[in-house]
Amino acid sequence: MRRLLLRGIKAVTSFLVVGANNWAGSDGSPPPLRRTIPGKVLIGYASHSYENVRKAVTDDGVNVVIWAFMEISTDTYDHRQDEWLQSSRRTLSTNASVDGDRQVKTGLDLAAIASLIEDLDDAGFSHVPHLVSFGGWNGPHLDPLVDAQEWFAIWNASAASSIFHGIDWDLEGNDDRQSPNNYFTIECLEKMGEIGRLMKEGGYIVHLAPPQSYLNLRSSNFSRYVNLTDPNRGWHGDFSYFGANVYGYLLAKYGDCIDLVSIQLYESFSDAALSIHHDGTAASEYLFSLVQNLARNNASVHIDFSQDANSGLAERWVDLPLSKLVIGLANGWAMRNPGEKTLFIAEADCKTAYLRLKCSEHGDITPRGFMVWTLNERGSEGVYLARDIGNFLHS
Repeated sequence: MRRLLLRGIKAVTSFLVVGANNWAGSDGSPPPLRRTIPGKVLIGYASHSYENVRKAVTDDGVNVVIWAFMEISTDTYDHRQDEWLQSSRRTLSTNASVDGDRQVKTGLDLAAIASLIEDLDDAGFSHVPHLVSFGGWNGPHLDPLVDAQEWFAIWNASAASSIFHGIDWDLEGNDDRQSPNNYFTIECLEKMGEIGRLMKEGGYIVHLAPPQSYLNLRSSNFSRYVNLTDPNRGWHGDFSYFGANVYGYLLAKYGDCIDLVSIQLYESFSDAALSIHHDGTAASEYLFSLVQNLARNNASVHIDFSQDANSGLAERWVDLPLSKLVIGLANGWAMRNPGEKTLFIAEADCKTAYLRLKCSEHGDITPRGFMVWTLNERGSEGVYLARDIGNFLHS
């Protein structure tokens, strides 16, 4: 989720908890979802700012909260590229070992989050799922020494499995262009998919949050690199951190295990920013056309996987149902950034596009909802984006 959250992560906690969460029935069948996904979603990310989160849920209509960030890895995994882990200030004591040196690591205060969730549940918001995010800008990719089954076993034996109702994949790139985290290995993508399958079978929610170039509904290009330039775009083409539909691989192979996909339109110099800032397209028109064109293409995205011979996939249309599509937006912090790098789309534009989509010539083709990064910044620059979107989304 780009760089903003790094300022808010003050510490890294390493925790391990005894006792597996034995969720499977006697016949091995998975339970129902621990919490169901609301009909229309208003998603908010957070890392702290608990009072902001509380008000976003109770007052603004946020009905899915995603807490950032967490990692499962060996204690020997090289984190030197991972800026948010370098910011460590404290480590909580380890209660027990889970499979030797495998650990769950996070900068989140899990006790505070669990307490907040309990308070919200008691206040009548027990329907709100709370997910935890893995990755982030300058954050880690998956440890190659921990396979999917191990990862899930570690998760299942940790406190996280009893606090959170699902996971969010937000693996991105790194400021250091030479970092290995600017490249998604097939092993990493397959592991993300397999973990998602295990989580889904375990009754958890699985959410993706690709920056827009990592899942660009208006491009068929494919690459597993996320430190690309785009000299043919004619506007900030020399920016060196574009992707090319790498998250399309997950949808193509593991789409049935993915519940929601929030596309970050606020990615630096995104396709949305290109259209709005450079081409002069009205923000409401861009949002309307983006979703309408997806619907016209039978809710699918054309991706030419053959551009990467090692992908093992052919050129194809990849399903992205409107019931999974979420529009990812920046709130007030984006207004502080000078220039056109980070796109801010106001509530009025979202509402105009949404109402047009609801009454389109094709019927109701609205997306599943909206996502806001981040609730830590609720009210910044006088912007209450989640509240204002909630007013029309939940009406």
